[in-house]
Amino acid sequence: MRRSKLLQGVIFSLVLLILVTSSFKTEALVPDDLHSLSPQEEVTKGRPEGVFKLITYNIWETGRNITWIDVIKEENPDLALFVETGKWSSSDGTFDAALADMNAQNPDEKPYKGFATQAVSSTDGEALISRYPIKYKTQLSELTLDDGTTFKPSHDFLYAIVDIAGVEVHIFGNHLACCETGYDQRVRDQEGLMNFFDSLGEVPIIYTGDFNSHSPEDVGEVGPNDSNLGTRPIEILLNSSDPAASQVHQFTDVYRSLNPYSKGYTYVDSQFQSRIDYVFVNQLMVDTLVNSTVVTTEAGLNGADHRPILSTFNMKYNEFDLRPPIQVSGFQATTSDTSVDLSWIANTEPDFFKYQIWRDGCLLTEVPHDSLSFSDTRVDPNTVYKYWITPADENKNFGTPREIYVNSSYGQILKPSAPLLSASSQVGRVELNWTSQANGSPITKSLIMRSLSPDTGYIQIAETTGFSYNDTKARAGITVYYKVVTVNLVGSSNPSNVASAQVLSGEFQTTKAQSKVKAKTIAVSEVNCPETLNIIPFPEKTSSSTSVTSSSESETKTSPFSPIFIIAVALISIPILRLVEKKSWK
Repeated sequence: MRRSKLLQGVIFSLVLLILVTSSFKTEALVPDDLHSLSPQEEVTKGRPEGVFKLITYNIWETGRNITWIDVIKEENPDLALFVETGKWSSSDGTFDAALADMNAQNPDEKPYKGFATQAVSSTDGEALISRYPIKYKTQLSELTLDDGTTFKPSHDFLYAIVDIAGVEVHIFGNHLACCETGYDQRVRDQEGLMNFFDSLGEVPIIYTGDFNSHSPEDVGEVGPNDSNLGTRPIEILLNSSDPAASQVHQFTDVYRSLNPYSKGYTYVDSQFQSRIDYVFVNQLMVDTLVNSTVVTTEAGLNGADHRPILSTFNMKYNEFDLRPPIQVSGFQATTSDTSVDLSWIANTEPDFFKYQIWRDGCLLTEVPHDSLSFSDTRVDPNTVYKYWITPADENKNFGTPREIYVNSSYGQILKPSAPLLSASSQVGRVELNWTSQANGSPITKSLIMRSLSPDTGYIQIAETTGFSYNDTKARAGITVYYKVVTVNLVGSSNPSNVASAQVLSGEFQTTKAQSKVKAKTIAVSEVNCPETLNIIPFPEKTSSSTSVTSSSESETKTSPFSPIFIIAVALISIPILRLVEKKSWK
């Protein structure tokens, strides 16, 4: 009987201790692979609670290219703001069908819900889909100017309040008036919307869509190639001293703030190359920014006439760090007979740790945070290399790479200079001639564009490898206008000056082939990775502000066979055994 009582006491102690210790856990660090976490509230599989992806996408006349939906499958956003959703506003279930198609792209995820604004054409309308609860939704069809007058915007605005990890985020979608002629409308619409923002008070805001405007921050190497869309509609957001600016909110351009040296073009054709789609956040959301990219997959490039923007936010930024360093500034190269010498300006983030130097897809080396140069001595003469530098912080967050092309016998390669174009009227033709500085890489082609107006309406009519062209298709006796763009390895030049001429009556007699200039060839390095010179290990991390705790994530529990466990068993068992002994003597 006594042995039986003792055994029962030991078993009882073990069970009790297991139950107690199973309720304890150590804090688990954010893993290297963010997607290995299981969030407490599983909005998207593999993303922690409060970390969400937002896509902004003009899908082109209610998605005239069905491949636009592939972007949703590939990028798996948690929210998406679509523009030009026109037919989705009909009552025939068009939007419900589109929503079902989007949910079918990622069937294992929490389904989207959403709504589309009422539209009057296929290029009108916006729609929002969300895996987070939409608490409020409406269509803004009337706004108020500073002088108190009300007006109807060129396109109604979408307005929704979405509960994201317990925070009610106010989301606005737009489609501002198009083209040069819509400039005054865009300014007026922005003024009215800023007044509406101010009426809400200090609330977190995401404002996104197709702004059909250029940014005053897009200058130099990241500036638009051609257009006269103006910058005032964006200045109203970014410049608090603008008379129409918000009096309550200060806005940040998400893409440009995280990628100060990447073009980020969202609209590209033969005439225009520019950034006209944006995501802005106010001061209450700016700390949540993680990254922002323009989607350039096959689906992103071909699904519509605009390229989508994918942005990631972290509403739990006070608990764990996912924000990478910004792009490296001042990245440049000089060359000598035997080396390519790279240099850059230091990053200043407090947790900044190291730089990675890459060449043609190969990691050459890593250098510490206080290094501002590197010499690549393993190069061949007269060979083109693509270098990029990637910053990283102590929490293993990698910033957007900054890239340059280098000809080892020439120096850093730049895009061609804007061509100098001349046009002359000839019998049966307009003769075009131009020159353009190649800047280190041969000009591979020239694009010829023509219009009946000097300012707008240019359409590409030809492509040539030479520096002259005879236009025999223009109508005789009518003045036509031309621009030319040249292209090399790095990219496209800015458009040439405008040149005009007329086709003179008569028939053009072809006496010789149109002149062509054969591009000089230079070697382009093959991907044959040299040995990596140095790898700098990240510092070991212990529990800190980067920790994430949730009821369903991977936990580290006390082992039942650890010394701590054995001691605990003894401490709990002793009084229980004594109690059993006393009872057994009675």
